[in-house]
Amino acid sequence: MQRYWRRLSIPELTGLPRRERSRVWGMALRRSLLHWQVWLALLAYGVIKGSASYFIANWANITWGHHTFKAWLAFGLVGAPLAILLLLPLWQTGCYYARKHVAEIRNRLAGA
Repeated sequence: MQRYWRRLSIPELTGLPRRERSRVWGMALRRSLLHWQVWLALLAYGVIKGSASYFIANWANITWGHHTFKAWLAFGLVGAPLAILLLLPLWQTGCYYARKHVAEIRNRLAGA
C-alpha cells in the first residue's frame, strides 16, 4: 500500500484547483466512514492513546510528583510524538478508503 502524506500527493486530486480538491477530499473522507475498517482504526487509536496517556501520566507523576512542571513537560514530550505516530496508520486507512470514492464524487460534481 502506497503512503500519502498530504492531499497533493494523492494522484486523483493532483489536477484539481485547491478549493475543489478540498471539497472532493472532504466528501470522500466522510464517505470513507461507511467502512467498518475506518471505525475499527478510530477505536484502536482511542484505546491505545487513552491507555498510553494514562500510563505516561502515572509514570510522570510517580517520578516527579503530582502536577509539577517536570511531569507536565514529560507528558507533553512523550505524549505528543506518540499521538502523531498513532495517527499515521489512521490517516493511511482513511486515505485508502477515501480514494475509492474520489472518482465517483468527481464524476458526480462534474455532471452537476
